[in-house]
Amino acid sequence: MVPTWRTLTALILILTILAVSCVAAQQAQFEIAGIRTLKEDGTPSTTFRRGEFVLVEVVIRRTDTYYYEIPEARFLVLVRATHEDVMWGLGAFMASLAAGQSITAIPAFRVPEDAPTGTWRIKVFVWSNWAKYGGVPLATPVETEITVTG
Repeated sequence: MVPTWRTLTALILILTILAVSCVAAQQAQFEIAGIRTLKEDGTPSTTFRRGEFVLVEVVIRRTDTYYYEIPEARFLVLVRATHEDVMWGLGAFMASLAAGQSITAIPAFRVPEDAPTGTWRIKVFVWSNWAKYGGVPLATPVETEITVTG
């Protein structure tokens, strides 16, 4: 029996779905293991004045254990500071980790002199690359808050 075009189309679709599933399963897995905000001298703090720098200590851990499949995986960490859905600060860094490794980094931003006071949200993201270049999320975002004073 000669396969019909419908049979061939269905077979190609099934093989494509399986291939995409295999690639997704091989994606390195990351978690944001911790975040905290620091003053310029390294002292933990959640209160900052206008004009001060906010250092955001971020611990990223690679949680997959299939090191023979993906020996090192590159990732992008974004740290966004917002107040009432307006972004006032941004920090970013790229790194690579092998399975089971972790890294601590401390991106920073300066609170502008004209920034609003009140509660700000600091949200950390882990992506495969910048969205513009096809990046996708690799970890569940983690959030904390700071208070900005005059």
